[in-house]
Amino acid sequence: MSEGVDAAIIECGIGGEYDSTNILVHPRVTGITSLGIDHTPLLGHTIEEIAWHKAGIMKPGVPTHTVVQPPAAEEVLRARAREKSVTLSVVH
Repeated sequence: MSEGVDAAIIECGIGGEYDSTNILVHPRVTGITSLGIDHTPLLGHTIEEIAWHKAGIMKPGVPTHTVVQPPAAEEVLRARAREKSVTLSVVH
């Protein structure tokens, strides 16, 4: 894919784990915005399930930034970051 741009922000459709944007295997950075209870038929009915799916955009060795999340969601994001060898930074 070549668009001749220096940088691009690509937004996931609904969730990260099974999102089509995962064709980008080594982005420079990934980000997770504030999580809430949405898209429950696809992502799950709890904030923990939703966080698990959203963390699917994390790529090994690629830093991920997020905002302050509900504690249960942040715990899941941190666990997934460890699994994927990702540095997770929380932006306040």
